[in-house]
Amino acid sequence: MNEVKEWLSRGRRIESEIDALDAARRETFERLTNMVAPLDGVHAQGTKDPHAFDAYAAFEDRITRRTEELIRVRTEIIMAIEKVPDARYRELLINRYVRGMTWERIACEMHYSYRGVHKLHGAALQAVEPFIVVHTQSGVR
Repeated sequence: MNEVKEWLSRGRRIESEIDALDAARRETFERLTNMVAPLDGVHAQGTKDPHAFDAYAAFEDRITRRTEELIRVRTEIIMAIEKVPDARYRELLINRYVRGMTWERIACEMHYSYRGVHKLHGAALQAVEPFIVVHTQSGVR
């Protein structure tokens, strides 16, 4: 069961990582172009290094590839969860492993007690297990 939880947990912080990558992209571009905003409008003082934009393009490409990789992981998780027949289990799994919600918030939104949501979680993990691929030391399951 821990393997199932670990497989699903890959999705918990994806949105935060994508946001962080986007922020890094914006901040790097702003530093590169040395943007300043005087009262009469925006004035850009470009970099004096002619190769700086090539380096930025490579940096941006790397961020784009990582973002696409994260979206693929999220999609893989969602596809497995979609196959679970029980809507309550799907809701719980999406809230926890896709949206990254806390147990307290999930319990509140689903109108369960804290203990009740944990009990439901155990059943939801068992329900999603047949639909995921977990890499183990002995191979793929």
